[in-house]
Amino acid sequence: MAYTEIQNKNGKKYYYRTVSVRVGKKVTKKRKYMGSELNKKELARAEQEADRELGILGSLLTLDDIKLLN
Repeated sequence: MAYTEIQNKNGKKYYYRTVSVRVGKKVTKKRKYMGSELNKKELARAEQEADRELGILGSLLTLDDIKLLN
């Protein structure tokens, strides 16, 4: 399951879309940088794009299905 990670650095908020991936016995994180200081609308759009790039929805839905949901 993917989630949005917010890191505060020097007073700015940096947003990352993160997925935990198991490799053998270890669990690692796969991250996609989405931007900094995003408003809710920009964040929602960036989350959808990051999910597509990380392959989260791609395994379940086709591109046409994703467009239909939007």
